[in-house]
Amino acid sequence: MQIERGTTALYVSSKGDPFVRPRLLNFYRDTDNALGGLSKWINIDSNEFFQTKATFQRHISDFRSELNPLNATLRQVINFYSNHIAIFIAMIGQSLNLRKPFNFWTDLASYQNLILSKEQAGTERALGSTYFARGQLPGVDLLWYNEKRVLGSYFLQQSRQYSEFTDSSMESMYDGTDLKSRIILMQQQILDNAVMTPSVVAGAVWFDNMTEYINILKSLHDSLANRIVHEAEDENSSVNEALTISAVEFAVAIVIVPIIIILVRNIIRKIHNFSQELKEKTCELEAERLRTEELLYQLLPRTVAKRLMKDGSTLPESFNSATIMFSDVVGFTTIASSITPMQVVNLLNRLYMTIDTRLENFDVYKVETIGDGYMVASGLPNRNGEKHVAEIAKLSLDLLATIETMYMPHIHDKKISLRLGFNTGPVVAGVVGLKMPRYCIFGDTVNTASRMESTGLPSRIQMTESSAAKLTHIGGFIIAERGTVDVKGKGTMRTFWLDGISSQQVANGTTNARPSVEEKSPISADITLSSIKESPSYTDKQLMKY
Repeated sequence: MQIERGTTALYVSSKGDPFVRPRLLNFYRDTDNALGGLSKWINIDSNEFFQTKATFQRHISDFRSELNPLNATLRQVINFYSNHIAIFIAMIGQSLNLRKPFNFWTDLASYQNLILSKEQAGTERALGSTYFARGQLPGVDLLWYNEKRVLGSYFLQQSRQYSEFTDSSMESMYDGTDLKSRIILMQQQILDNAVMTPSVVAGAVWFDNMTEYINILKSLHDSLANRIVHEAEDENSSVNEALTISAVEFAVAIVIVPIIIILVRNIIRKIHNFSQELKEKTCELEAERLRTEELLYQLLPRTVAKRLMKDGSTLPESFNSATIMFSDVVGFTTIASSITPMQVVNLLNRLYMTIDTRLENFDVYKVETIGDGYMVASGLPNRNGEKHVAEIAKLSLDLLATIETMYMPHIHDKKISLRLGFNTGPVVAGVVGLKMPRYCIFGDTVNTASRMESTGLPSRIQMTESSAAKLTHIGGFIIAERGTVDVKGKGTMRTFWLDGISSQQVANGTTNARPSVEEKSPISADITLSSIKESPSYTDKQLMKY
């Protein structure tokens, strides 16, 4: 089609010169034979004449029959062919998909630039023929010619820079040849645009010179395509076996001539199938990478996971203030011993899904679950100032209110009861482990938070004095002093109950306040205390982990 385009442009520019007509008819036949030789047609454009090979052939044939060299313009002819060729080139560019992680991507880039350079040279050939056929180019067409000449040279230079194979081939096949000298001389003559006697013969000479140059590009483009195919075969070890079989088949074909055509077709089909399989495997690999990233995001915080993927390691990080919360199911050991293992799994799944859903409403991070225990942190890995203690407090009240409405799946009249506790203080966090990396939190703050949960009461939220002081400073929470509690490994500690949200917060739309709490005047400068109507009551001997 590129050669037909150039010859048609020369024919129109010469106003239907009889010297050009036979050449044009020969190129018509060459284009028809090339289209007829296509074994498969891909619908690559929305235009109706691209739907099938037959409709496209009719479209080209209609243009030829309607072409009048006395009425048609050069731009109409070139644009007709160039628009169709551009669609084919775009399809080739899309199929190359340079984003794929091939080792030979530079050859692919060189291949694509070589195609673009050849297309620009084809248009330059057509416009140059017009100059010689008419004796001069209008200013607009001269600018058009120069644009195509510069673009063709640019794309060729890019192609040579990408591939040493392309550069060395052009150096041996074109650089320093008489053909290059003749083309440069005629290019300068066109750029000078000096008025000359119209000569179809000179136009044909220019056309033949440029055709010889374009054939060199095509030969190089075919060689580069073969080189890319071989490099693609090397990417997959399974193709080595196919190539070995193909080599044996080819050797046999030399002896058994009648079946050589069948063997060649088998090789082409295998290469095509491999290309399709390679494309599918690449897509599967990309999908698997995304799934792996999502799995890592479930194991580690997203920010930590991204650093781990980028640098390969993460350094432990110190947090001056964060809040850690623990919760567990009251009487879980007794419950688990009275039901089947499947019922235990179903119970924990239902509980965890409910808690996970509630966590999405707060600025917290789920650290881990062990059995019926649940560990949540706020203020890490993303720092949030002093908001972490309020976020944990609101989450605790929300979980308590939500879980207390849930019944045991196997005992419909028995509700699930939680025991919660949290503590605020400094911690250190980091990724631990190589085969199974986990984001772990260390420090006395974590141990104390765990003791707040284990020494608490059913359906109650116990916290340390540091957490209570920060909540009081923030305001809006109902806090009651429990008193002193003997904490294992810590001795006697002063702890507090979190009983709900103050009436002012409730008026603003926040609920979860415990109805059994009555506010009283503060008894210290730091903590607002409330008297609690506990039902049922618990003794210190009952402060054991269920």
